[in-house]
Order: sequence, then C-alpha cells, then structure tokens
Amino acid sequence: VQDLYEPGSTFKPINLAVALQEKAIKANGRVADTGQLSIGGWPIFNHDKRANGLIDFPTVLQVSSNVGMVKAMAQVKRDRFWHWLHTLGIDSTPDTDLPGAQAGQLKTLEVFRTQPIEPATAAFGQGFNLTPLKLLQLHAMLSNGGKLVSPHITRGLRSGDDLAAVPPSTGLQLIRPEIAQTVLNWMETVVEKGSGKGTYIPGHRIGGKTGTAQKAENGVYIPGARITSFVA
Repeated sequence: VQDLYEPGSTFKPINLAVALQEKAIKANGRVADTGQLSIGGWPIFNHDKRANGLIDFPTVLQVSSNVGMVKAMAQVKRDRFWHWLHTLGIDSTPDTDLPGAQAGQLKTLEVFRTQPIEPATAAFGQGFNLTPLKLLQLHAMLSNGGKLVSPHITRGLRSGDDLAAVPPSTGLQLIRPEIAQTVLNWMETVVEKGSGKGTYIPGHRIGGKTGTAQKAENGVYIPGARITSFVA
C-alpha cells in the first residue's frame, strides 16, 4: 500500500496492452531483438545480454526482452505513452479503503517528451515507481476485460445483522476487452514455456509475468541490488 518500487518487467504486459489499444503494434506483429541498443547515448541490454532475433510479442514476454519492448513502445507517440501512464493512475493515489495508500512517481510530460531515454526505460518498467497494490490493480484490469476497478478489502459495513448493500461495480473501461484477452493469452504462454514455468499447475490456466528491477537510493541505482517479483 505504501512502499514504492520500480515494477520492472512485470509492467511489460500493461505496456503491450497500451500499444495495442493505440494501434501502434499489431497482435501478430514481430520485433527484431538485437540484444542491445543505444538510446540517446545510453546503452540498453536484455537481462541476459542475448539477442533473440525476430520474435513475436508472446516471446517478448516469455524471454522478457527489454530491447523488444523498447522497439514496440517506440511506435507509441511519447505524449500518448505518458498520457496513458497518467491515465492508468501511476502518479495518483489509488481509490481504496486501505489506509495510507501512496501515489506513485512519474516524470513530467516535458521530461518524457524531450529525453528519449525516459520512454525507453518506461517500456520495461523502470524510471517510474508505484506500490504493489497499484501494480495488482493494473493486472486485474487485464483480468477484468480492460476495466480498471478500485481495490477494496471490505464489501460493506454491518448494521446489526444487515450488511450494507454492495455498491455497484462501476470500473473504468480503459482497454478494449479483446485486447485485454490477447495480453492475458500471451501471459499464459509465459507460465507454459517462459520465465514463469515454476508456477505452472496442471489443469489450471495461469497467466503471469516475472520481473527484476534495479533498486534505487537517492535517485541512483545501487550496484547489484535487485527487487524480483512475479504477478499472476
């Protein structure tokens, strides 16, 4: 609820949903993963520094390709990419009944627009931060058919033996349902044959995404310090 961190690769499915919604990429499209590239003089590598060649988007998630993500999200205009991160609520406090919920931190639109490294790192979930609750809300959006629903832990307040009526589940339709389903299908392949194989349970359909992000302190990344996470 309170601790902010950079989500890293667990944010990749959210970004791909945005790129599909913007019609910047096609569901059957491919990207050339060269293993590394340079953006504004900054080098960007895959976590294993390996080039994966011409790959589709399910494979981008399976091997967690940073280069593939940078190339995919480069098709989204910078203004639009920032607008989406803002609309998804990265920099606003989640509407929840849990006390002390914190807003994440997002660079300004001006920085995003003028410094090419910002949208590039945001493509693989770095350079902004959020709480685990916020990340869960965004993944639930994919499960909810593209509808952003406020995370709550209480159904209602009890008065004597009666429970207050459950408020109607409104939710904000941000991503088209068919796009949300496409990304969920891609996440399922991560568990079947990608980096999330450890969570495969026979007889169950599970979609997930692994993530490793650098730990920052006072605006600088700490050498060798990592936060690893998994969302399913």
